[in-house]
Amino acid sequence: MSLHVQSTPEAEAHLQSDLRKSKIASLIVALLSLLLLGISLALILVPPLIKETPVLITYVPPVREIQKFEEKPKIHPLHSSPSAPSAVSSPVIAAHAMSALAIPVPERDFGGPTPDFGAFDCLGNDWAHGGIESTGGEGLGSGGMFGHLVGPGLIGTYYDLKVTRDGQPSEMALQDFEEDDLFRRDYMEHQVNQTYSDTLREAISQKLPKSSFERYFRAPSHLRITQLSIHQILADEAPKAFRVEEKVRGRRWVIIYRGTVTPPVSGRYRFVGFADDELIVMARSQVLLDGGLQSPLPDASERTFYHQEHLGGTWPSYEGTWFDVTAGEELDLTILTGERPGGNFSCYLLIEKDGEDYAPDESGARKLPLFKMAPSSAPPRGVALPDLAPDTSWSIWPGRE
Repeated sequence: MSLHVQSTPEAEAHLQSDLRKSKIASLIVALLSLLLLGISLALILVPPLIKETPVLITYVPPVREIQKFEEKPKIHPLHSSPSAPSAVSSPVIAAHAMSALAIPVPERDFGGPTPDFGAFDCLGNDWAHGGIESTGGEGLGSGGMFGHLVGPGLIGTYYDLKVTRDGQPSEMALQDFEEDDLFRRDYMEHQVNQTYSDTLREAISQKLPKSSFERYFRAPSHLRITQLSIHQILADEAPKAFRVEEKVRGRRWVIIYRGTVTPPVSGRYRFVGFADDELIVMARSQVLLDGGLQSPLPDASERTFYHQEHLGGTWPSYEGTWFDVTAGEELDLTILTGERPGGNFSCYLLIEKDGEDYAPDESGARKLPLFKMAPSSAPPRGVALPDLAPDTSWSIWPGRE
């Protein structure tokens, strides 16, 4: 006998209700699973499709307009009366090879406190290009073409006559028409520039004592030179070389180099040279050379000179006074150079020995060697420098401060 359980209508209805609930729950779970899967796929696939373009920021520096400077005219009429060469025999070049560059073992000279300006870091071995040319950051710690911190040579001091020693404007202060730093021909003979010449003339008449410019601004550091050969540059390079360009500008400044030189060969000599603007060489309490384009001396028009082959100019080489020396006997030497109205600056100093033969340049004028206090390679001529004779046994006079 078998036993069969018969479901009641109520039980059947309850079973169907539970079945519907299970199906609905399964459907909801399935839909939620699909939604989560879609969201996950979106998070993975969508970001690579959205590319953000980065914003590029560039900087274009302003273009500075190159200033053009006019060539300064001569203020003294030149009546050419060139002297004859010291010898008329056939020209002979003493040597065809340039002398080797000599870098001396330095003896540091701090030349007074320098906390505001630091060490110089421009150019190498001598006042001109002693074989190491640079505009900054290299060399033996120097002030470009105006000297070096260490080694032999005359020691130089920079004075700015526009400013007094206590930092106040002087009687030669910067004028309103000079604010743009351009050289202006119309103002070259302005009273402020005449005062500069008068001040130099007074100091020279007193034999350039060390107190000559003490009432004016003085750079705290010194530079040393072993030769003078500066092709045409902006006069602003002088205060920059002495690291005072933030305090003064490149006009109405003076640099005085002092020291002792020793002639290697006895004889009769004279200095020959030129500067735009000022060049005075003194020894034995007398002016041995006035080679400035803007000479402050009253007898400037009586100077003798001759023209040499120049690059970019026809300015003369002024001839100094003959003087006698004995080999090995020291000679105290003072060299003054400076800039009057601003603009361009150039300068060179040569030496001539009586009785020597000199090769001619392309114009037929005699070529002279640079006056040096240490051997160096030939400097670049640049603009407004003459063709040079090579170094000789008598053209290098060892110098010290």
